[in-house]
Amino acid sequence: MIKLFKNRSISYGQKVLVYKNLHNGLYSLMCPKSRVVLAHGMDFNLVDCYFRVNEAGRQKVIKEKRNNIHAFVLGILTDGLREREKVQVSYNPYKSNKFKLGGKLPIDFCDYLTFTENGLWN
Repeated sequence: MIKLFKNRSISYGQKVLVYKNLHNGLYSLMCPKSRVVLAHGMDFNLVDCYFRVNEAGRQKVIKEKRNNIHAFVLGILTDGLREREKVQVSYNPYKSNKFKLGGKLPIDFCDYLTFTENGLWN
């Protein structure tokens, strides 16, 4: 479910940047051009997903041992569901500069991603 932020609009088929919001426990969906937060949500899907890590932001996390927004998923918001075997996608700035598929395989792109309270699933 996606809840609009400050009455902003978002629609299926729209390209968004997504990051985990540690303040409210949800995912924040931003406009990739303006970097303005459009909505917060859980249990939604993206297609054509690119995983991005800002290395300078990651190094700041490692140095200060304090989280900041530096890792994102860029994709297209979709309302469709795909039933298939799911593999978890994770990211740990202290272990790698890449998102990992199944905790092991570095991943830069996937065709479909589900965002849940239990993490990201491909």
